[in-house]
Amino acid sequence: MISFYTYIKKLVPSSLKHTIKQCLGLVPPQSPLQKIPPELLDVYDKTEPFIYNFAQESVAAPTIDDLSITTSSLTKQEFFETSFFQYWYPQLNYVDTEYKPNDVFYHRKIWEHIYIIQAFYERNYLANNKRGLGFAVGIEPLPALFAKLGCQIVATDLNRDNANKLGWIQSEQHSNNDLSALNRNNICPPDQFNKHVSFRNVDMNAIPDDLTDFDFCWSSCAFEHLGSIEQGLAFVINSMKTLKPGGIAIHTTEYNLSSDTKTIDNNPNFVIFRKQDILKLVQELTTCGYSVLPLDLSTGNGIIDAFVDLPPYFRKKMHLKLWLNGYVVTSIGLIIRKSE
Repeated sequence: MISFYTYIKKLVPSSLKHTIKQCLGLVPPQSPLQKIPPELLDVYDKTEPFIYNFAQESVAAPTIDDLSITTSSLTKQEFFETSFFQYWYPQLNYVDTEYKPNDVFYHRKIWEHIYIIQAFYERNYLANNKRGLGFAVGIEPLPALFAKLGCQIVATDLNRDNANKLGWIQSEQHSNNDLSALNRNNICPPDQFNKHVSFRNVDMNAIPDDLTDFDFCWSSCAFEHLGSIEQGLAFVINSMKTLKPGGIAIHTTEYNLSSDTKTIDNNPNFVIFRKQDILKLVQELTTCGYSVLPLDLSTGNGIIDAFVDLPPYFRKKMHLKLWLNGYVVTSIGLIIRKSE
């Protein structure tokens, strides 16, 4: 039986929920609509939601022998139309009662999850007894899927008090230290999940020294929330210390498509990384002896690649790019290997 609170939440439109959260200070304020370029408003007004529908017939598992993901890249429409996407998407059990189970929205968060999954999988890291470390996992589905595939996972997130101060618990983006919340979509059998997944409070700005010897680590759209661009870049470099020789880290974050000079920095809620910041990070990682998959900063040429969602994000279920505090933003994924 669902609670009265949950029932009321289902009746409130997503756009109104977002506005309420803004009024309560739970999310950063958005730029006024009048500051958005007219051409973006015009495209937005004429665009209907994009839904990608694929048949429910089973899709063969991706081949491990061939690499599909060979670059550190930006979100693009073409990714959603690959066979490996069709294989992984149903396994994540995204639940939305408004739509059919085989309806897929072109959303950058879904891209981040499956980009991380496929890049680990085809390099044979998602296998029995491989050890993985997840940073700021919130309530994302990755720990459950990795456990289902036999990995031993340490899932981490900010402690409850700090998460509450930053609004992550109220906005339902934190597990509230409830391990079962990481398997809320029933991706992994409960007994196996409890055997393979443990939880620990970790501040990404101060990774404990005893978190070491992992085969892989990841974060999904997290290190932009560490307070500044410099702190975000430092986290990525420091995360490499948690890996075994030959281990792989995959991190996704916000990427500024509007400017390589102006951006949001030194903000407790979020920052937006520019091309110059990513290039600086790659150089520093290389200097430290790590290798980064080549950057592909092309933005795609599909119809959905050209669409920019606008506040209060009525189309938030299907955007690859959005207008955020005066900038067009998308996601970028970085794949980094530690030397053998």
